[in-house]
Amino acid sequence: MYEVEQKLNQCHVTSTSVPKFMEPPPGVCFDNSQTYSHHSQLKEAVLNWGKSAGVILRDDPKEYISTQRWIELYGPDVPFIKTPSRGAFICSPLSAGREKGHKCPMKIPYLLSKRGSLYGINAAGVVLSHSHETGKSHMKEMEGRMYARYENDLTPKEAFLIQHLSIAKLSIPQMATLLENTNEGRAYTPALLHRLKNKYMNEQYGGERHGLPALFKKMDEIRKSGGVFEIEPSSDDFGIKSMHVQSKLMGQYAKMYGDLRMADGTFKLSQYDFVWIIWLGVDCLDMSCIHGFTANFSESCEALVN
Repeated sequence: MYEVEQKLNQCHVTSTSVPKFMEPPPGVCFDNSQTYSHHSQLKEAVLNWGKSAGVILRDDPKEYISTQRWIELYGPDVPFIKTPSRGAFICSPLSAGREKGHKCPMKIPYLLSKRGSLYGINAAGVVLSHSHETGKSHMKEMEGRMYARYENDLTPKEAFLIQHLSIAKLSIPQMATLLENTNEGRAYTPALLHRLKNKYMNEQYGGERHGLPALFKKMDEIRKSGGVFEIEPSSDDFGIKSMHVQSKLMGQYAKMYGDLRMADGTFKLSQYDFVWIIWLGVDCLDMSCIHGFTANFSESCEALVN
């Protein structure tokens, strides 16, 4: 973790020519003495500083690293990733007190050095003043409860809880009920919970939530090791209808102890409605051994009945 305090020079900033709510946060200013090896490090430091200052920031890239420049910096063996070389962190429209359509002058410009691969903040262009009251909340009172509509309305405790409930894959109604029971007098809009759940799920699992690349990678590993991994596609929606899996060791157990075979269906092992049927046998020690398993949407499917 790159601590914000290590990235920002501390100095006192005062202003008497603007309203108080437009003054920069006291005790903080930026200069170009701090550098970062990667854009992600710079972004993490500045966004975390914004959270501590009660402001939601967003990255506004103005120019990106070219393919040729990427090879010069990182070599031809590193896969090219679209990465900003110049831009600014600006006040997000979701910041507390910011009204739709109103511009805010706050910005923290950054750039990649021309001679090296270090990112730095362009101190000459830094503007920490806002055109709105940063302490103003978007929350509205309804039926005796304060409704949080934006991420900035949440307390650190609420944000932490939402993050872990999202990763635990609770439904939105379950999350709302638990949060409201935990935090008396507060409520949360479904739109806010949906946005945050998607955000945290993407951070944890990536944008491809179904994990199909990992599934097919596992299928390839099992097949190459001498096992069986068969997928039956659905003719209705081009999805997966059934999966039949047997590792090499499971196959050896099935051949050796195949006189008795039982099937045990198990539900709710994943977010999907698959029924996982585990094929079991009994070995020479009178202990259960797994011969393989089948995943299907019904225990009475054709593959199982036959």
